[in-house]
Amino acid sequence: MELQRYKILFSGFIILSLLVLTTFLFVGGPISAEDRLQKMFWEMGHFFLFAIATFSLFTLTNLGKRPLLFKLLFTLVFCVVFGFGTEYAQLLVGRNFELKDVLHDFVGGFSGLTLSLFSLKNKRLVNLGICIIVFVGTVFGCRDFLLALWDEYRINKDFPVLADFESGIELKRWRISGGHFELSEDNATSGENSLKVDFRPARYSDLSMDHFASNWVGYNYLTFNIESSAEQPINLYVKIYDYTHYYSAFRFYDRFNGKILVNPGNNKIRINLEDVRNAPRDRPMLLNEVWGVSIFAIDLKEPYRFYLDDVRLEK
Repeated sequence: MELQRYKILFSGFIILSLLVLTTFLFVGGPISAEDRLQKMFWEMGHFFLFAIATFSLFTLTNLGKRPLLFKLLFTLVFCVVFGFGTEYAQLLVGRNFELKDVLHDFVGGFSGLTLSLFSLKNKRLVNLGICIIVFVGTVFGCRDFLLALWDEYRINKDFPVLADFESGIELKRWRISGGHFELSEDNATSGENSLKVDFRPARYSDLSMDHFASNWVGYNYLTFNIESSAEQPINLYVKIYDYTHYYSAFRFYDRFNGKILVNPGNNKIRINLEDVRNAPRDRPMLLNEVWGVSIFAIDLKEPYRFYLDDVRLEK
């Protein structure tokens, strides 16, 4: 009787979890200005939804009594139908179709199937193999969150250095519009690597740092090195904004906008944070909530390459 009650409670918990996770596919979620750890944690829902779904199907229904080959084929079909189906359904509510989410669905589905095979009747070696497979699947399904968690640790450990490009994981802190970037061993001014940036001809070519320590209080300058490959001086522009700027619809006068003349060769750029603080027209910028830094070019007529390194705060 006691065992039956626990089975009912377990079944109720599984059903509730499935309903909640399925609902979150279509409603809710972190806004774009939220911390990336929240975003990555949210995205793990695909893995856990399909892991719980297949595990419950093979432990709470008669499907668990079918042969292993049937279970494998059933899981494959289940992940194809519901994995792609939910992604297409998300398009109807204004969300994006992402193959990465489908991959997480498959990994979660087969991890749930594998876990359902665990039994006290199995040999210890079999159960050990099952645990290893489920562990590897879970790590893979949560890898983006785990990598982001490690990078957040490095961000706080290296502060006041904001970026020195000594690790490929740092690239996740940056995004680019109208170009391409990659790590390079050329023109490093600190350590062994720099960031090689290639801007394409465009109205705006923009390199943005989205993930960094946001509390700049107590520092006087933002500094970085640019090695320019151009034969002539070129104007680049810098914008810096805080969390509040996100809610001002990114208005031009509500952020810091600066122009820097970049000469051929190496350039040490220093931006006075007092100028940054006083830049918004109607308020002081919150230097304890700095949210974004962008380096961009306007109306490039030909490709432009530069190397960025040693982005840091100084007193």
